[in-house]
Amino acid sequence: MSNITKSNSLKKTDWRDVTTVRRDYVAQLRLRGFSMDDVAMLVSHGYEPLNIPPFPNPKTGNAWTKTTIFRDLEAITAEWRNEMLQAVSAHKARVLAELQEVKRVAWELYHRTNDRNVLETILKTLSQETKLLGADAPLQIEYTWKHEIVALYQTGQITRDDIVSEFGESLAQELFADYVLTP
Repeated sequence: MSNITKSNSLKKTDWRDVTTVRRDYVAQLRLRGFSMDDVAMLVSHGYEPLNIPPFPNPKTGNAWTKTTIFRDLEAITAEWRNEMLQAVSAHKARVLAELQEVKRVAWELYHRTNDRNVLETILKTLSQETKLLGADAPLQIEYTWKHEIVALYQTGQITRDDIVSEFGESLAQELFADYVLTP
């Protein structure tokens, strides 16, 4: 912070330094459980009983606005979220590599011994891989009343005239256009 002074002539790089230092300070206070309002007050004015020194705006010497602190908190939260996602992604990659190694060793053991019990390990490993990658999610099929009308029409249980009389010409045209039905 030695290049940051109370001056109206701060350079752009100095302001980046000020922002970085302020955001680090805001993050520390937020992690200590202070609310946004408390953080804004503490950054600007400090609180001696808790040994929290002030960090006012070096350009003006005034308190930082709540908007500035709110933007800092948004940026910090986004950074934390990104770090968390990267950590989860790295963890999944490591676990996937371990599962693949278990599977490789199990196949090797199976080919050497023809022990069918090893196949259970392989199947469990495949199941864990599938879960890790999210490939075990249930297939979701949307089935609406429109699908039912189309199915009834295609199986000859109703006619186009039945659809028109029940739902009107415009809906009938929509069904025939959306589902490429031939009248």
